[in-house]
Amino acid sequence: PLAALGRDAGDLAGWQQRRDGGEDVFFLVEKSGRSYFLCGAGREDCTVFDPVTGRRRNFIEAALAGEESGPPTVVPLDLKPEEDYPAWATKRVYGAEAVIPPDARECRLDLGAVRDWATVFVDGQKIADLWCEPYACDLSPFAKGGARASVRVEVVSTWHNALVHDAQLPERARTTWTMCGPKADAPFRPSGLAGPVRLEVCRAGGKYDIMKGKGR
Repeated sequence: PLAALGRDAGDLAGWQQRRDGGEDVFFLVEKSGRSYFLCGAGREDCTVFDPVTGRRRNFIEAALAGEESGPPTVVPLDLKPEEDYPAWATKRVYGAEAVIPPDARECRLDLGAVRDWATVFVDGQKIADLWCEPYACDLSPFAKGGARASVRVEVVSTWHNALVHDAQLPERARTTWTMCGPKADAPFRPSGLAGPVRLEVCRAGGKYDIMKGKGR
């Protein structure tokens, strides 16, 4: 099935195979970080299953989705923090307004690097929780062509930095406690939205390559 999808071993960071009854099931991890299951032996009956979103697609839909399409248009989207957050903040909120091209057919938001959990909102409506790479989601049903869309992203990090900060304070001023927390001299870890952020739009006549999560 890998060859039928136009992939080879050079595209993969790792893979596993098992038998489910009389069927082979492959779990593939691409170097981009994207992972998926392939079930079925033949081209026509092969199913692509996304373990993160639960989305299932027939091989024909997935492998041929990028035919007769051009590269995506990257729409400017400068997500800025709502305030000047300290290094120990466990939650950061970013916002921006995007202008969607009138002929936009599909729209995908890629946040790049995130530390560690992101929740995406469009015009106040929750769209997705993103907790692993790739930190990306489909905005097509919510970002209409020719309209302005208000994009808001809430990013939550682990408590490591907050614990380091509290350890530096007098004991009576601390608000957190743990038995095995980091010491006061421990370095802060990267947190928040590191990017780069990309709002990718496929115009009328174009489609995304569902397997790679990018426009072709």
